[in-house]
Formats: sequence, C-alpha cells, structure tokens
Amino acid sequence: MKSLAQQAASRANGFLSRGPKTKEGKRRSSMNALSHGLLAKAAALKAESRKDFQELVRQYTQCIAPRDPVEQATVEEISAAAWRLHRLWATERDAIDLELAAQSSSGDLGRLLRCYGSLVRKHPHFRLLQRYETRLQNVILRSLACIQALRQIGEKKGFELTTPVEHASGEAPSGPAGGAHCAPEP
Repeated sequence: MKSLAQQAASRANGFLSRGPKTKEGKRRSSMNALSHGLLAKAAALKAESRKDFQELVRQYTQCIAPRDPVEQATVEEISAAAWRLHRLWATERDAIDLELAAQSSSGDLGRLLRCYGSLVRKHPHFRLLQRYETRLQNVILRSLACIQALRQIGEKKGFELTTPVEHASGEAPSGPAGGAHCAPEP
C-alpha cells in the first residue's frame, strides 16, 4: 500500500498529465486506434475485410480532412456508421433476392411489393432494419454537423490555420479546406 506522501505525489503528477502537448504528439495520439487497427477490429465483423474498412476510413479522412483529434474521432464514427450501413444494405439486398427467387408471379413492381410484404410477415425484424438504417444515417448527419460546428466555433475564436491530422499511412489528408485546420493560438 502506498504511503500518504506517495499517494499525494501520484495525485500531483496525475494533475500535470493532460495528454500530448506538441502538434506531433497530438497527431500521433489521434491516430492510435487507426494505426493499431482497434477501430477496424471493432467495426468489421470477422467475415469482413478489415483492410477494406481501413480504406473506407482513409477515404473519409481524406475527404473531410479532420483538423484535430476530436474531428478525427468524429470521422471514425462516420466511417463506422457508413460501414454498418453498407452491411445493412447488403443484408437487405440478400433477403430481397432470396424472397424474389421464391416468387413466381410476373410483373416486376407487383413482384417486389409482394416480396416486401412477405418479408415483413415472415421476418418481423425486417422493419427493425429500416429503423436501424435511419439511425445510422442520423449518426452520419449528426457527426458531419458536429464537425461543421467545431469549425465555425474555431473560426469565431480566431484559431490559427495549421496542417490537418495525418492518416496512419503517414499522408496528410487533402480535403476541400485545402489542408488547413483550426488549432488554438499559443
């Protein structure tokens, strides 16, 4: 057991530690989950390609050009939601294909309508998939709005323009903002 003096020293040291201080340290820290593959392990199922998921994250990172670790975390949330949305669409497509194969009637529209009706009757969770799709789309929209709000706040507070957070590949993402991002003035 630690003495009271050791506990006080530990507490004092803990108050001093607030994470990385330098731009390089913050950049490196912001990419920990991506560079260690933790995000891919959490979002991609065993039967799915983690490499493909990491490529999706890279593409979103390049497009949005996150300016700090908070924006990078938001980009990762968007990427995970988009990945799950694609999985949902694939599941829905497969269910519809199987049900259409069981239909023998002609007329594409009528066949498709009967297919949906049959899926809802046979699989009550099919409606749940539609709600899940809406929830994932809302996560993406909310996250994009969050990034936009963070950038507007940064502009109002007079943050200086610096370079964006780099992706685990070591390349700085180039985005519509021309590679500039907000960071507080020292």
